[in-house]
Amino acid sequence: MLTLLHTALLFLPVPAVTDSIARDTLRQPEVVITAWPWQWNVRQDQQSKLSFSRAELVALAPSQARDVLSLVPGVFVRDYGGASSLQTVSLRGGSSSQALVLIDGARLSSAQSGSADVSMIPMRYVSSVDVTRGGASALYGANALNGIVDMRLQLPIQDGVRVAAMGGSFDQWALSAGATQHFGRIAVGADVDHLGSMGSFPFTTSQFGSVYEVNRQNNDVRSTRAIIRVEDPGAFAATLLARSVDRGVPGAVVQGNITQACARLRDVDIMGNWSVALGAPYTSEWKWVGSLRNLDQAFRDPDATLIGTQGIDVRYIQRDVTQSIVTQHHDVLTAREGSLYLGGRFDASFADIRGQSLQGADGTIYRGSVGATLDAQFEGANVRMPSARAALRTEYFTDIGLVVSPLVGMNVPLNESITLRTLWSYNVRPPSFNELYYLNYGTKDLRPERSHTFEVGCHVRPATWIDLDATGYYINTADLIVSVPVSPVIMSAQTVGAARTFGMELVARATAFRERMRMQYSYTYLQALDATGRAYLNGTMLPYAPPETISGLVMWNEQVWFCSATISYTSYRYHSTGNIYSSLLQPFTLVGVQGGVRVQGARSHADIRLQCDNLFNVSYVVVGGFPMPGRTVRLVVTMELGT
Repeated sequence: MLTLLHTALLFLPVPAVTDSIARDTLRQPEVVITAWPWQWNVRQDQQSKLSFSRAELVALAPSQARDVLSLVPGVFVRDYGGASSLQTVSLRGGSSSQALVLIDGARLSSAQSGSADVSMIPMRYVSSVDVTRGGASALYGANALNGIVDMRLQLPIQDGVRVAAMGGSFDQWALSAGATQHFGRIAVGADVDHLGSMGSFPFTTSQFGSVYEVNRQNNDVRSTRAIIRVEDPGAFAATLLARSVDRGVPGAVVQGNITQACARLRDVDIMGNWSVALGAPYTSEWKWVGSLRNLDQAFRDPDATLIGTQGIDVRYIQRDVTQSIVTQHHDVLTAREGSLYLGGRFDASFADIRGQSLQGADGTIYRGSVGATLDAQFEGANVRMPSARAALRTEYFTDIGLVVSPLVGMNVPLNESITLRTLWSYNVRPPSFNELYYLNYGTKDLRPERSHTFEVGCHVRPATWIDLDATGYYINTADLIVSVPVSPVIMSAQTVGAARTFGMELVARATAFRERMRMQYSYTYLQALDATGRAYLNGTMLPYAPPETISGLVMWNEQVWFCSATISYTSYRYHSTGNIYSSLLQPFTLVGVQGGVRVQGARSHADIRLQCDNLFNVSYVVVGGFPMPGRTVRLVVTMELGT
């Protein structure tokens, strides 16, 4: 998905930036204060997982996916600054291509780059966010090396039409409209929005010993998104998503270079996915899942003259097709023993890309794959009995070959309040098209990355209103693909790396005042270290792997008014290998607040909210050379009329 944006960043005068690359509010359901599904299903989850339900997302009202994902332990969102910036997800210190991003179970992460730009996900349509931390290739296939981000869509509960408007700092604005109608069990909905920003915000830069305050330029964005969805709960769901984006690519701020004034990225992205129940004979369930995607991207930068006097002017067309048959069989062994669930998944996919700067025949690269998963789960008959899971997946890629990914996990309840879990998995990530075939960067003989993940966890529920969860893990990654400089301005993808990662994640969730108040605290300790044995690199921290992150969330939800506050702390990290002082990035703490009121009528209601990000106007960068905006204030007004 990100080839053209990667193209721009490959030619920035900062090798560290290239290395890191290689590596509106929600719809409102009916306003009823109910108990939110805040707690874990500790009997079935052998993996570390954190979920945000529809009710929680409505109350939190994230303007973008980063606002939710930054609250999850072990997650680090690499943000390249501003409303139009690239945002990719890192789990447990890994690269963005080692975290699989899904929408309704369909891959958003592409074969082209291996990663996904989560900044363009329309959060208004998302009904739940599930983040699974830890290796899951046995269950989800390639690229799930360090975890999964799965965002589910769902139409509003009530029929009606909706309009919304947003305006805010740095010339941000958005307009949207939508409608939903039920025909018996079947619901049909459509929605369209248009958003934009001039992308200009002040920041401070040091140039050859002098400090200047300038405005970020060429950081504007115009985006139009549309969705059409048809669903019958339990029977089928089909969604068509379309997006057209035109945005500037300002580049990194470095000595002697503050902005790329002319670089532009334009894309048209059309994606359809569906899920159809094929029947449930006896105790079995069968489902057909599929997706289609066509992404047309064009990048132009007349100032990038390293490859020619005319600069860069390239276009790529990427296509992805996936088809899956998913089945589950439930067998009650005995009333005393428990239940056995047998699952199977059979997948076939095809991806291709054609365009300039690719080392392939006629500028076209393709990859086909087939895969099969066998998944067995045992659940005890009562809460004091252990549960276990074992899965095995085999995948064949036309350009990589055969890979096998197993997983074994177990939950052991000590009593009704304490549950222990343990998990081992062996995971794989095939090289992306960029790493294999991109001109002057790709290397055709790269080996797939592989990793062993070991983790142990403990869940404690000392009272009905509080949940505590702790996880310790160790990841041994081999055949790590890294960007190696081969000249002062050119990088090359090479299989020369290995990494050893260990860490600890803590999460506490609580409710109070009859569930009107929701609170969450998370803490992550991480050590992601180079283990290649290379001089001056062995034992140093991997780029963009902060040793500590902390987040907190407090929400209050009443019938008429609501408010929330978030805080996040990110410790120091390095933006290049070797941990040299010049690549050190300073820690930062961000605070966000919001509040609003609901005005309820007989058949209509309005939601008016004020949101503020970076309340204390902190000057910071997430990725080296890419300054972030200061205090950002937005006013969002949503009106719905029932039918």
